[in-house]
Amino acid sequence: MTKKTEWSYLPNASHIDSMIASVKAHPEQEPVAWMSDTGSVASLHEKEEGYVLQSAFNIPLYAALPAAQRPWVGLSAQEAAECWTTSATQTWRNFEDKLKEKNT
Repeated sequence: MTKKTEWSYLPNASHIDSMIASVKAHPEQEPVAWMSDTGSVASLHEKEEGYVLQSAFNIPLYAALPAAQRPWVGLSAQEAAECWTTSATQTWRNFEDKLKEKNT
């Protein structure tokens, strides 16, 4: 049985629930605010100072989810050799473009 929330009546309620679940899955970040099950929001300051009921505001809110970390991909010796030109500026751009291509 799905837990009823304040936003359950909204057409995108499952999306909101997914976002909350995703945020809860990243505890290494520090929350910037807290939300209650009813959708009310309290600032971090309000919660820390005891201006709101601590147990009511139990869903941490974050500024942004962390970016997925991918391993850095460098250039092979052949790829690096292909980047060199007689112009230092153009060589720099060639290296930059090749690294962006491999890492984005």
